[in-house]
Amino acid sequence: MKVFIGYVSLSGNTEKMAINIKNRMKAVGCEVYMERLDTVEVDALKDFDLAFIGLYTWNLEDLPYEAHGTRWTLLEGRSHSLVPAT
Repeated sequence: MKVFIGYVSLSGNTEKMAINIKNRMKAVGCEVYMERLDTVEVDALKDFDLAFIGLYTWNLEDLPYEAHGTRWTLLEGRSHSLVPAT
């Protein structure tokens, strides 16, 4: 299975979670690619079987600029789940 892990991290916490996910996915035999979201071309995500997206939130629970805009509309209509960190 080809897996993409994209993340944006200010404090390093989201990056640590991305690394943990990467290590677990590799341990079960997945081909894993990990990259910061601000450098990702969204069209490239079509080539993956599974994608994990990790974002930090501001104090007011607003998403970072990397998550805004029309560049993520490619993911509309595809199967996905949102799991908030607590």
